[in-house]
Amino acid sequence: MMKIKFYLDKLFLTFPRTLVRAVKQHGVKGVYLALCELFGRVPFPVRLGQWGIMRNDYELLNYLDNFTFRELRCDVVEKYLEKVSSPTIIDLGINTGVTVRWWFSLNKTATVVGIDMLQEALDFTSKALAECGHSGKWLPLCSGVGSRQLPQVEISINDPLEGTSSILKPSGTHKRSIRLDTVDNLIAPLGLKKIDLIKCDIEGSGGHALLAATDTLRITEYVVAETHDYEETVCICNACIEAGFTLFRAFGRTLWWSRKAISNR
Repeated sequence: MMKIKFYLDKLFLTFPRTLVRAVKQHGVKGVYLALCELFGRVPFPVRLGQWGIMRNDYELLNYLDNFTFRELRCDVVEKYLEKVSSPTIIDLGINTGVTVRWWFSLNKTATVVGIDMLQEALDFTSKALAECGHSGKWLPLCSGVGSRQLPQVEISINDPLEGTSSILKPSGTHKRSIRLDTVDNLIAPLGLKKIDLIKCDIEGSGGHALLAATDTLRITEYVVAETHDYEETVCICNACIEAGFTLFRAFGRTLWWSRKAISNR
């Protein structure tokens, strides 16, 4: 009964909205994208401009959520990244690397440090970037991110590319041990003098990660963080405010923060 209700909700609530947005953005191809989202599979790979070829539903769902529905679109930040010389971006929680491809499309000289607790996500992203031909500097780091350093943490996952695996809320059938570290510890060896953007989407752990990223935030211009619950939202706000950021955009579950006070858009 629950599965039937879920499907009906998807058919009558989610599908029409996705269809309208996807057709507006991609024309006839958008119909195919909406149907793929409805049935949860991509029977035939589809190329989507600078994002490259979408081969599975995890990639497609990530793309639709963040870009068709504009969760990760922000004119202020995009214009900044396009104009700044060789920007540096920290991407926490890369999943299938859809956002990483976007950063490189905005600026071909970018350096993107991708941090994910699952090596499969990093490998998948590296392969996708090679296929897209992005020429920027890609630095993948495999580690969970949190408020402290632990050599071994047990997590539960289903598919490593599924995108909702969480350190705080294990829900999968496969057990795995990962290392956990702070953003500051992971970034310090890189010797970065300036970070232009931190994107944080790590399924509920974002607040703890940013609270333990004081040195990294000190040299950062913009932060975008996706929120998943009340506690994470509060922690993210506290971390960014304490680091001197101003909230200038809130859209859906996503909060955009700037080092400078700018108008909301």
